[in-house]
Amino acid sequence: MPAVVDPAKCNGCTGREREECLFVCAYEAVSIKDGKAVVDEQMCDDCIMCVDACPVEAIITV
Repeated sequence: MPAVVDPAKCNGCTGREREECLFVCAYEAVSIKDGKAVVDEQMCDDCIMCVDACPVEAIITV
């Protein structure tokens, strides 16, 4: 299953040098829209790198 983002938890890595989920995604499936991470289900390869990288645990697999 592709990763999904809980927008209530995601803070877009505010105050950090970079958005960790974007940095680790080798498939370019993660983007930031309106200050929140978004995962493109068609591009996601289910590798869970973004899940492991998210500092606020806003990205999960279902």
